[in-house]
Amino acid sequence: MPPRKNPHENPFAPLRSTDSPLQCLLGRNDHSQVVLSLLSKYTYPIQTPYAMDALAGTSVQMLPSDLCAWKPGSQLIIAGSAHAPWGKSEQEMRVEIHSASLHHEILVIGCRHTVRQGSGLRFTEPRPFRRVPLALGLAFGGESQGLGFPPNPIGLGFLLYGPQRTLAHNPLPCLENPQHRLEPDHLGLDWNEWHRLPRPMHCGYVPSQFHPRSRWHRRIHPDPRWHFSTHSGLTSPTHFAEGENIELRNIHPHHRLLTVQLPRHPPGVWTHLDGNAYGKRMHIQDVQLDPVANRMSIVWCAHFLVLNENALLNANLLQFGMLTPEQA
Repeated sequence: MPPRKNPHENPFAPLRSTDSPLQCLLGRNDHSQVVLSLLSKYTYPIQTPYAMDALAGTSVQMLPSDLCAWKPGSQLIIAGSAHAPWGKSEQEMRVEIHSASLHHEILVIGCRHTVRQGSGLRFTEPRPFRRVPLALGLAFGGESQGLGFPPNPIGLGFLLYGPQRTLAHNPLPCLENPQHRLEPDHLGLDWNEWHRLPRPMHCGYVPSQFHPRSRWHRRIHPDPRWHFSTHSGLTSPTHFAEGENIELRNIHPHHRLLTVQLPRHPPGVWTHLDGNAYGKRMHIQDVQLDPVANRMSIVWCAHFLVLNENALLNANLLQFGMLTPEQA
C-alpha cells in the first residue's frame, strides 16, 4: 500500500492567529555546525494594490511541516490547478512558474490511457480539459505489483514488467516534464530500472515518506538539500530576495499571467546567546501560494551560529524576540 500522508504535513492547513510569533529550533548547517534558528510565519493577500511590507501581514501559528531549522535556500509550494487560457478546452498546455532564482515548467495533458498495439503499447489521444489539479496524484508514479514508485507512490502510469494484458487500459499521468516525456518504452521495465523513469512533475508538497526525502529521514545520506519538501524545480539555492516577483502562468482561472510580489523590508530578531546579544535580519525560507484563495504564507527564518553548545543547556539563559525592520 502507498504510504499515508501525515495530516500534520500540510502547508495549507487552516491557519490560526498566534500571540507567540517566534519558534526556536536547533539544527546543523551545510558544514555540520550547530545553528540556533528563529522562525516566524505571516500570511498576506496575493493581489494587493501596493507592495506589502513583511510585518503588514497577519502572524499565524506555524505548522509541523514548517518547522525546519536549516534549509540551504528557499522553497516554493503552490496549491492550485492548471487552467486552460480564456476558458477554452485544451489537449495539452504548459504551466510556467519562474522568478529571478528559479524556473519550473509542467506539461499538462488531458486524460489518456495505454492500449495494446501488436506486441507493444501506445498511448491514446488526450481528452480536452479546462482544469487539471497540479497535484502528485496526477503526476507520474503509482504502484505496480505491490511496489510503489519511490518518488511518488500515489501517481499514475508506473507499470513494472508483466503480461501485456496487464499493461493495457491503465491511466497515464496528466503532468509531465516537457524535456523528459513519458514513452511506451518506459512501461514494463524491471524494478531495478526505476531510476531511468521520468520524475513526477507537480508544484505541491512532498511527504517525508517519498524519495529522496525518505533517505534523509532514514539517515542514509545527510544531505541538507533533502529537507526541501517541494519539487526540486521549485527550490532556490539562494534565499528569495525581498520584493522579488514570482510569475505564475496558467495557474489562475482569471489571470493567464499572475505576478506575485514577495513582501519587502524583512523583520529582524535578537537573541542572547553564550552571554552575548545578537541581532539579525530574517530571510524567506518557505513561500506557500494559494492563488484562488488569494493567500500567500511565508516562513521567515534567521540563523545564529552556536560556538558553545553547552550554552544552550540552560533554557533560562536563552532569550529572543522580534525587531522591526528599522531596528534589524
